Amino acid sequence: MSEGVGTLGTTIQRGAAIAAVTIASSSGVVITNTGDNLLTVGDRVKFTAITGPTNLETGRTYYVTAAASITTFEVSASRGGTAITPAPVFSAGTLQEQTNLIAQVMDIEGPDLSTDTDEITNHQSDGGVEEFIPTIKRTGEVTFPLVFNGVDASHDDQTGLIQAWKDKALDDYVLTFPDGSNWTFVAYCTGFSMSAPVDGHLAADCTLRPSGEPTFASA
Repeated sequence: MSEGVGTLGTTIQRGAAIAAVTIASSSGVVITNTGDNLLTVGDRVKFTAITGPTNLETGRTYYVTAAASITTFEVSASRGGTAITPAPVFSAGTLQEQTNLIAQVMDIEGPDLSTDTDEITNHQSDGGVEEFIPTIKRTGEVTFPLVFNGVDASHDDQTGLIQAWKDKALDDYVLTFPDGSNWTFVAYCTGFSMSAPVDGHLAADCTLRPSGEPTFASA
């Protein structure tokens, strides 16, 4: 018997759900952690516990401004801003990458996978039939309309999709289906189109353009 999967409840999350890492120390603006999760410039992070500094807050979104190695980095209050010097220095703490479940998403399309081909038909082609070789693998786009809420953190211009478009941010995304299978990919938000019909709801159409190969994981 054939089986299908209902799609109601599919979600898109911006940001990778990495485990919290423990901060061991800090020297100047450089924070050292004991985890092995790679943080790169532009990643959004939040501290879940702080011991020492009084000029950093738990739960607030910060941005990685420099990443000297897999376990040392700097943070600022804005993307590309001046690094904050923890004062006093850390004696302990934990942090994790900031994630946002994109709210009120409607119909989702993509990824749209395809492969370009190059014709190599030649005088020795068997039977004179055209021949091709595969070249560039295309990821297409991931598109979806959403019921727009200007104060929602996953929509707004501070931590949401408008901010992702404004800052040309390359972010992790996770597209999860109700059966537990998912696509993970990194993408730019290349389109955010608003509509405000007289007889309807405030809405937006969002376009994500993956960069690199999406990864599919079975349930």
